[in-house]
Amino acid sequence: MLKSALLTAVEATRENVVQHRRHLHRHPEPSFGETKTSAYIAAALRSIGIEFSDGWCAEHGAAGIVAKVEGLDAGTRSMALRADMDALPIQEVERPHASAVPGWMHACGHDAHTACLLGAVEALHATRDQWSGTVHCVFQPGEETLPGGASILVQEGALHTNAPTTGPRMAVRLFGGWDFEEKDAHTRRPAIEGYKRGVPMGGELSKAPKGKAPTFLVSALKDAIGANLDRYQIVKGWMDSKGVLHEQVDDVAWGGDRK
Repeated sequence: MLKSALLTAVEATRENVVQHRRHLHRHPEPSFGETKTSAYIAAALRSIGIEFSDGWCAEHGAAGIVAKVEGLDAGTRSMALRADMDALPIQEVERPHASAVPGWMHACGHDAHTACLLGAVEALHATRDQWSGTVHCVFQPGEETLPGGASILVQEGALHTNAPTTGPRMAVRLFGGWDFEEKDAHTRRPAIEGYKRGVPMGGELSKAPKGKAPTFLVSALKDAIGANLDRYQIVKGWMDSKGVLHEQVDDVAWGGDRK
């Protein structure tokens, strides 16, 4: 059974995924500067025996990668999986596997995204004789800036196969702070300002300065220019008092006649 085979293959990648994530977390790089990250991904793909193309977004200073995993009847259907690679300008406190790059940290989980996609590549490759079609695995630079790497990859033809991509079509982040201004919402990287001068939704603001009310900053990025916004979701994540992570996903609207 395909499901059982995939679950077995995924379990077999567990240690590799952990090691990928720890390495990437220790070596964060800024948007469109993910050269060492790209080289690490390329080496991992070669070790698995996966075909890939690189050099995407190179004119912007980074090299995105698109890997291809083919199953049976590779030309019958295709889909794409995507992971972002860049980090944020945040200083991490000292802890095991903490960032080794002063002033930069994978505080938005892109190290985990990339590690998981490498695990998916490995699991799909191991079960390639049990499913049909082609899976394009996109390692995208420059998520935390505008214009983002996703739109550039599309413009350069990385998804010339018209493969549907997984994940949300629009990423929305809400930040609370004490001194956000309207101009902050119009910067090229509003999320960067949010992390530098405030806390994301679910965080806790410091004690209010006397006479000040909190201000809020919303950052919303469309996945890719030309992509259909056919589904809206609100995803809320938080950590409880015991340190357990939770996530709640609510469908808000569907486009067209989808129910």
